[in-house]
Amino acid sequence: VVEGMSLGEEVSSAVKRRDSIKKKGSAYRTLGLADFDLRSDLIFVHNPDVPKTQLPFMPTFFRDEPDRIERLKSVIRREAIECSRVEHFATEDVALTDMAKLAWSWMCCDDNYSMVVYEIVNSLPRQAVEFLSKVENPKSVSGNSIIESSASKCGLMIKTRLSFLRRYLLANESAPIHKSDSSIILRAKDIGAMEEFLLIQDRLGDYEPDIDDYSHSCGTVYGIQ
Repeated sequence: VVEGMSLGEEVSSAVKRRDSIKKKGSAYRTLGLADFDLRSDLIFVHNPDVPKTQLPFMPTFFRDEPDRIERLKSVIRREAIECSRVEHFATEDVALTDMAKLAWSWMCCDDNYSMVVYEIVNSLPRQAVEFLSKVENPKSVSGNSIIESSASKCGLMIKTRLSFLRRYLLANESAPIHKSDSSIILRAKDIGAMEEFLLIQDRLGDYEPDIDDYSHSCGTVYGIQ
């Protein structure tokens, strides 16, 4: 961040420079826009809640820019595939870049971006999704992984992608309950019911009580904050 400038001002400055580059030659414009997009995204992931504008009652946010979300999705996908391929052969720990890790953890910890998480994990091979699920959440004080600290909907998206038939989580650490030449029975957790639970939870969460619910029989309103 430039000295004397807030994160929001720095991102806004990068966006203005990006707009000015559009007026120049095509080759210069392509390289320049890519460079400023990268700088802007790197600043953004360190504080994704910075407002873009602060209009009265109607602030806008950089996190709501579709192009930005698409760029970050591409970065996460690319790095997840590369890291998952190298992980089996590397002698040292393989990790996402700071930008990809911060973007991934931010998305997974906010259910408003559950569909973004869904699109990411369903566009990746299972091996890459496993890698992403084990990424340490940089915002976690206790060092929990993404799968351990993600929001409910986002966590369900990841678990479903990793599950057997997209519904059953196999208990890999337990021995088979039954095993024969023609069959095997394993203990598993059915996460299919979780979708219905979250749907009911959403509907209850969207409920807005009538004003009369806060009133006495005489009509005096109380307890509203």
